[in-house]
Amino acid sequence: MNKWILLILLGYSQWSMANWTLDNQSSQLTFNTTKNAAVTETHTFSQLTGEVKDNGEANLAILLNTVDTKIPLRDDRVNTMLFETSTYPLAQFTTKLDMTALDKLNVGESLNQTLQGQLQLHGEQKPLTADIKVTRLASNKVEIATVKPVMVDANVFNLGAGVAKLREIMQLKSIDTDVPVNFRLLYVQQ
Repeated sequence: MNKWILLILLGYSQWSMANWTLDNQSSQLTFNTTKNAAVTETHTFSQLTGEVKDNGEANLAILLNTVDTKIPLRDDRVNTMLFETSTYPLAQFTTKLDMTALDKLNVGESLNQTLQGQLQLHGEQKPLTADIKVTRLASNKVEIATVKPVMVDANVFNLGAGVAKLREIMQLKSIDTDVPVNFRLLYVQQ
């Protein structure tokens, strides 16, 4: 009888029994830029890594030189003038998830959480809040997605000078420094 109780408990608390790893191929992080106050474009990164540990500690790392703006020359300029990827190759977000609430999710169920975390970008580490929706897609898969865009102020992360360089070289009147970021991340239990 004790074996059955143990098996039930193990099946119930899947979140707290193993780490979850980001599936890069099934995940996406986008950010929007607005130039000349009227033209908004969406950009992505092709390399993301992440993990959720059994205690709820979570991290997401973005390999910045994998930015995809759909224009290779602009990608190069963003890497060298804005992100300075030779010095700052990664952006990293760390937070802690409420594993007690997540343990209770059945397949197909979702819940919303507000994450308080830290974003490390361009040599700066600052607090950042993200409103997310967590959905259990299968017993070993969950999706974590933004409910609304996370606003990142380029000036707070010492990216303002890089934005100014891009604006000048592209002969634009303006590039907004408030950048909306959205993500849809798939985590698989290991």
